[in-house]
Amino acid sequence: MRADLMALTPETVASLANLGLVKRALKELEQGKGPTLLESDEGVVRGTFEDGIVTELAPNRSLKDASCTCPAAGMCRHRVAVALGYGRWVGERNSAPPAEPPTLWSPGTIQDAQLEAGLERGALGEANTARKRGLVVEVHRATADQPVPAAKLPSCVVRFLVPHQVGFARCDCQVTQGCSHVALAVWAFRTADALDPERAVLNVEVADTPSSSTSSAPTEALLAMVALVHELARGGVTSARDALAQRFTLVGEALSREGLLWPRTGLDDLAWMLDRYRARSSRYHPSAALALATELMARARVVSQSSELPTRYVTGQGEAMETRLDHLRLISLGASIESDGRARIAEIFLADPDTGMVSVLEKSWTFADGETIPDGPELSRRRIASTASLGLLGAGQLVSRVARRRAKGTLTLEPSAVAQTSVMPQTGDFTSLPKPLRVDSLREIDVLMRGRPPQMLRPRLLGESLHAVAIGTIEACAFDAAAQRLHAVARDPEGHPLRITAPFSGAAPRAIDVLALALAGAMGTVRFIAGALTHDGFGFVLTPTMVVADRVVVPVLEEPNSTPSLVSATAHEPPPDRLEAARTLLEEAFHLGLTSVSSSYEQRLERAASHLEAIGAAGLTERLRHFGKALSATRAGRDAELAARFFDASIRIALAIEARSSLGAPITPLDSATL
Repeated sequence: MRADLMALTPETVASLANLGLVKRALKELEQGKGPTLLESDEGVVRGTFEDGIVTELAPNRSLKDASCTCPAAGMCRHRVAVALGYGRWVGERNSAPPAEPPTLWSPGTIQDAQLEAGLERGALGEANTARKRGLVVEVHRATADQPVPAAKLPSCVVRFLVPHQVGFARCDCQVTQGCSHVALAVWAFRTADALDPERAVLNVEVADTPSSSTSSAPTEALLAMVALVHELARGGVTSARDALAQRFTLVGEALSREGLLWPRTGLDDLAWMLDRYRARSSRYHPSAALALATELMARARVVSQSSELPTRYVTGQGEAMETRLDHLRLISLGASIESDGRARIAEIFLADPDTGMVSVLEKSWTFADGETIPDGPELSRRRIASTASLGLLGAGQLVSRVARRRAKGTLTLEPSAVAQTSVMPQTGDFTSLPKPLRVDSLREIDVLMRGRPPQMLRPRLLGESLHAVAIGTIEACAFDAAAQRLHAVARDPEGHPLRITAPFSGAAPRAIDVLALALAGAMGTVRFIAGALTHDGFGFVLTPTMVVADRVVVPVLEEPNSTPSLVSATAHEPPPDRLEAARTLLEEAFHLGLTSVSSSYEQRLERAASHLEAIGAAGLTERLRHFGKALSATRAGRDAELAARFFDASIRIALAIEARSSLGAPITPLDSATL
């Protein structure tokens, strides 16, 4: 009996082929039109179809390498039907039920000899070359909820669909099977098994000379980046001249030459934020500008200090700027629309049900003076892909062979003479999504958050906060007219509370009405709500992008069919947050410039430090007072490390705010004092 074929499920075969072929094969099997199967003593499974087509699945070979007499050049329905029909055939022949699939396993048990035999020619050599350069891999071990082990490499995700079988490892790169990424994933599991065999998710370094646990001098490009950000902080966003843009470009190019992807993209985002301020754009936010600058300083500091995080993980060394993907199916988690003057920017959040990764597809339109600017429902009728409208894709699913994913998770679709992209409706059945993308329990996602490195040191993925949360009940819904925001209270199936909040947007002015109707049950019982899931220290907060009830609802793209009956109320405000108050002070200084703050600023800074001292935050208090002393010394004309002291305080406050954003212990495994 072939254990590899017995372990296949319709979902895993769909990953190796496509959903359409699987559905057709299952339908034919149910109708009794499947192939006649025979198995030789050598384990070759032979399927003969009514039209004379013969397919053979040999042991230790991938499904795409199986022989078939049909004229199809690649994967065909015959291979799929034989693979799916084998388990049924075994069950019919034996009185006992088919053997259960193997229990939880680690791909680290796969030997190099198996890799050499199961990979494409030259793939093992490519993998060895990549290992010499070094890379960081996020290992996801098999669990009872997610029995398929996976490895997230810088440019792709490898999933091991069948235990101990190299040929059934699926990569979402263009090669899909037998590529060098499979070997790198196996080596990552070996390293993870040696370091910590119990942890479900682990970041490991695959390299001949690992950089973990060692400190090194910052590179010239990082030193130039630090000097540039320090200069920006001293002068402030308000004084950043256009001439500064050239320095941003030069430093960015230097970071690219050294392969430091995350500092490079962070610097690009900071330069873009400065452009938004100069353009008086509503997309500029002082808090976002400070967060970007603080992140850059934190990454530069970790490089020069001993840390449990590999340097390559923090800097993105080895990450590909862009990856071309093979056949993929992505399910929409909804959309958002932003305004920027006379421009409208739509983002669609697309989830891969196999890997759990979320990509962002963006489309923008700029309207001339005097031209009527359409709102969300009108924009939904405009094309965003070659074959679909924004509305159809925002509520549907995309299948494409011409997609490219950039490092941060943005998705682009290549124009093609042959239609290789299609968009179809979806049912909103998010039960097929893997965890933690699908959240059945807020308690479980809280545990996951506490186990991650700080956000300022993690890979810079745009869709990281997107989740589809299962909803048990919705208890209240009200509109705060003063804040122009909808508030609701829901609970997950275990009864844990979830605050739902949605601000009014001029780009989609009726979105709040649509959301209120959906939450009130006008579209049926709410089963899932997708959106950005965060924790503000007082509980989980979800900003919805999609609601799944009897149908899929995307609030920003729909017109309400009636007027909701909303209670007008002021939302209960959490108690004053001393951490947020301190961060607001730092945002003010970064925006105006450290050398341009008012004469009363030191007094306000001291009051914030005293408030933090009263709650026992000694480390934060010390850093704020050091910054205040440096500010006073600068005013007196004495040389002081003003910008360095400022970022000491900003990094520590960012870490403290993130640490309190969980229900238990601090979420970072790092000692924040190292930053």
